[in-house]
Amino acid sequence: MKRILIIFLISAICMSALFAHPHVLIDVRLIFVYEGEYCTGFYEEWTFDPIFSSELFEGWDKDRNRAFSKSEQQLLYNQAFINLKNYGFYTLIRKGNNRITPAQVEQFTAWAEKDQVTYKFFVPLPAKTYTYDFSVAIFDTTYFCAIRYKDNFAEAQQKQEGYAVPIFSRAVNKSYPVYYNPAGSRQDMTTYTKPAPGLQTAYPEEIVISAPKQE
Repeated sequence: MKRILIIFLISAICMSALFAHPHVLIDVRLIFVYEGEYCTGFYEEWTFDPIFSSELFEGWDKDRNRAFSKSEQQLLYNQAFINLKNYGFYTLIRKGNNRITPAQVEQFTAWAEKDQVTYKFFVPLPAKTYTYDFSVAIFDTTYFCAIRYKDNFAEAQQKQEGYAVPIFSRAVNKSYPVYYNPAGSRQDMTTYTKPAPGLQTAYPEEIVISAPKQE
């Protein structure tokens, strides 16, 4: 019975909040990969709060060594992480007026440091589409998780010599809100794309990618 409850809790990371109060805290950092002037994708690192991390240990650290083997990571991916696909992996990518969520991610890994678990995964971007003119927001539109950017919230990896890396900043853009239901139960997994009675409005903080300064 306890095992069933734990699996339910991990799956419920995608569920909406009870009484408008997030149940999980995630600290996030992004690593953007560039090949010349084009961004081919970015890694996301999510570090969970100690309480939720303890549930991950309980459910998937089979040998109780406070680490995740390859097989344990695969189980964690199959039984918990992949559920986030239904919610765009909490990732909002905006270029101009067009905002999308990734349909898939790659290279999932999980590890532990002290009492906290970190996920890392790669979000691929379409070839030769994103340069220095887009933004990324990590935000749970179901309001189950509270997202907080780390102090070192973004960095870039440049794969080609002779090209500079972009400049990163953070900003709240009031032109691109999201909507959530503060009265939704833990079983309410609905996501909302437009305002409606009873919904609240939130403005995710975006990581803004800008062109490097010309010397």
